[in-house]
Amino acid sequence: MDLASSPAAVVRSPASGRVTFAGRVAGMQSVTIALQSRVRVSLSYLSEIWVVPNQQLAVGQPLGRPGTDHGLSAVHLSVRVAGEYIDPLPSLECRPPSVPNRGILRLLPARFGG
Repeated sequence: MDLASSPAAVVRSPASGRVTFAGRVAGMQSVTIALQSRVRVSLSYLSEIWVVPNQQLAVGQPLGRPGTDHGLSAVHLSVRVAGEYIDPLPSLECRPPSVPNRGILRLLPARFGG
C-alpha cells in the first residue's frame, strides 16, 4: 500500500516491535519491524533511515523520512503474516491529529490467528 506524504514528513513506527532489517532492497531503502513472532511490517521508499537492526521501537517512534516513488513523495507499507503478504488496510487506524493536518496512522492491535 502506497501512502502519500510530504518530503519533509517524519515516518514513524506504526506499531511497537523490533527492527529486523534497515537498509537497501530492490534499489530502495526499507525498514522491517517484527511485531510478533509471525508478523512483519515493512516501510519502503525511504530517503533516510534513522534506526538499526535489533533496535526496539515504540508505536509512533521516528524511523526515517519518506522518499519518492514514480516522482511522488510516498511511503510503501506492507504487512506479512507467516511470510504471506496481507492487505494492510483492515489493520490500519488514523488517530485524530494533535497538530492540525498531522494525523497518525498506526496498526491496530490484532491477533493474527494460528
